[in-house]
Amino acid sequence: MPEFVNQLNNKCQHYRKEMPIYEEKRSGPAHAEVWNIIVTIKEIEYGRGEGSNRKRAKEAAAEVALKRLMEEVDEV
Repeated sequence: MPEFVNQLNNKCQHYRKEMPIYEEKRSGPAHAEVWNIIVTIKEIEYGRGEGSNRKRAKEAAAEVALKRLMEEVDEV
């Protein structure tokens, strides 16, 4: 699985942006948990992710946020 969280952190440092903040929410029963994560940079939502565990949801949110950040700086 790609490490979008690390890539996002590196790009934020490179472009002198604040580091991303991840808001985590868990729902569902223990045997079928669903994690929802929202990533913000400078209090602006950059992405959301959902997964069966925290890591998958965080990676999904970071992937969306990284794509958005790259569009903003024309590095697509």
